[in-house]
Amino acid sequence: MLYTDLDKIPLDTFIDVFTGDKSKLIIKGRHSDEELSEQSEKLITEYMEIIGGASFLSEMSKRNNIINLHIKIECMKIVEVMIANNDWEYAAEALSRLGFPYPSSEHDKIRKKAASILSMSKYMLERINAREKPENASKMDKNYFVRERVAVMAHYGMQIRKNEISAKEYAFMVKRMCEDIKSMNNRKRK
Repeated sequence: MLYTDLDKIPLDTFIDVFTGDKSKLIIKGRHSDEELSEQSEKLITEYMEIIGGASFLSEMSKRNNIINLHIKIECMKIVEVMIANNDWEYAAEALSRLGFPYPSSEHDKIRKKAASILSMSKYMLERINAREKPENASKMDKNYFVRERVAVMAHYGMQIRKNEISAKEYAFMVKRMCEDIKSMNNRKRK
């Protein structure tokens, strides 16, 4: 007999399974490694699908930002070539399309704005890349779940005993917390 339902597996047992101890799926009896792997994969996939919406949107936004920074860098490199060739009309037009309208006669302003956009975009890209290095990544280990559970408890103002709550209930709490935070951030921007 195995845990086969995310709603039936206690959070503490699920965390052990999530972090690699598939034997925790066994309620009683003997089961093959293949069977344990298949079942743990199903439970982890269901868990990630529940909480993944907010994470997925965040990841897509981050990737979009990286692409936009690369585009700005390449555009500014082209603007620098235009400036070097005294093609001020095209340089001014390129900056205008990015939201920085300058008359083509404003050579100093065009040169400074292009250099500013280029250096700022490179700096932002370096910061993102530094945060994304594997050694800086927040891996989902037991400590990750402890930190996450503390955040969830603080958000809801309640104690969460990981042996008394199912992994599915917890996943929906995490999802709801992320949605609440996103909603609060959207209200602050307005």
